[in-house]
Amino acid sequence: MKYKHHVGFIIFLLIYSYMKYAVAFELMTQLNFVISTAIMIILTAVIPYGASYLIQKKLHGSARYGAALLLPLVLGALGLATYFFVFIAPSGSPVTLDKVLPRSITPGIIMGVILLGSTLMFKRDAKSKA
Repeated sequence: MKYKHHVGFIIFLLIYSYMKYAVAFELMTQLNFVISTAIMIILTAVIPYGASYLIQKKLHGSARYGAALLLPLVLGALGLATYFFVFIAPSGSPVTLDKVLPRSITPGIIMGVILLGSTLMFKRDAKSKA
């Protein structure tokens, strides 16, 4: 199976998406809510994980493991900051970025652990095939 290393992320993405939509389940019938939540999931989970995966594949040794752990956290925080400045700040919301940004820490850490686990499994699989 070509994509077996991404199963953990797919499970995380399903749970993460459910949690984001379940916050205001009554708004699920409103297209604006569905679209903005999908954009937030893409900016805070899909792009950070995908970019982190591609970058850490090009690295070797401890830099690869460090990138696998840190990049999803940093890119997830950047994605959430982007979402904040594009969608939340222009609406005049009293919520500030410093109140929103800590919400990206847990998903970033989880994605980093998933990516590190995938990296270690891939390394082990490569050694066992050699």
